[in-house]
Amino acid sequence: MQIETDRLNAQDGATWADYVDVDLPKGAQSVVRTAALLRILATNNDEGLRLKDVAEIAGLEQPTAHRVISALNAVGFVVRHPKTRRYHLGPLLQELYIAAYMGFSIQEAVLPTLKHIAGELGDTVYLAMRNGLDSVCVERIEGSYPIRTCTVNIGMHRPLGIGAGSIALMSGFGKMERELILTQNESRFVSYKTSINEVRARCEKAEETGYDFGKVLGDVNIKALGFCLRGYSGRPIGGISVTAIGDRFDDAHLAEAIDLLRGEIAKLEAPDGPLGNVP
Repeated sequence: MQIETDRLNAQDGATWADYVDVDLPKGAQSVVRTAALLRILATNNDEGLRLKDVAEIAGLEQPTAHRVISALNAVGFVVRHPKTRRYHLGPLLQELYIAAYMGFSIQEAVLPTLKHIAGELGDTVYLAMRNGLDSVCVERIEGSYPIRTCTVNIGMHRPLGIGAGSIALMSGFGKMERELILTQNESRFVSYKTSINEVRARCEKAEETGYDFGKVLGDVNIKALGFCLRGYSGRPIGGISVTAIGDRFDDAHLAEAIDLLRGEIAKLEAPDGPLGNVP
């Protein structure tokens, strides 16, 4: 597996602080490296990464990457496959996730809102979440409008950056993390008849406007609207999208859908809302 790093390395002044998008206190470099390397591994967890790949993507000297990865491996954050010698996320992260979200499901928390949106608009509503370099449709609610627009099935994986919900989700990432995903998905965009430049432009526009809207790839007669769903830390946790036939998505219906989704997502993300305790 060849890792393309030119775009990342070419960014002027890119640092670990840029990668995690936080203001760092003095002496926090090791914490930032840990967080960034875990995100890099998460993005490539299915195939895993060689130490050389990790160092190249992170822009680290290989001995430095080795020290950090070895420490993460020692405490269970990272494991190394004995045959492939590639690194993957480790079991301790699963234990921490279970402890953090004991008895809680983001999908179940959002489901009543998805049903309400579908009922109000009459259109098909989706919830997408990230899985490595992919977005996964984890829920779909069909509206009452006679002409259905079910473009994605529950459980379907597509590259991050394909689909309005996925674009909206991507718009919530920091620029360096987004570029990492775009670069590694570039060859996959071809089969969806789009390019890295087109996806990047849509992500940037969604970041500016707060939503993505456009034609559904592969079907010029269907349009989709997508919004990012965030935890209280500001990190994106999913994308909510609505699809309808193009003629139905006129200016009035689009304005109605934008207002409705903005309002419902604000309720979800409110401190006392269903996602108020999700980081």
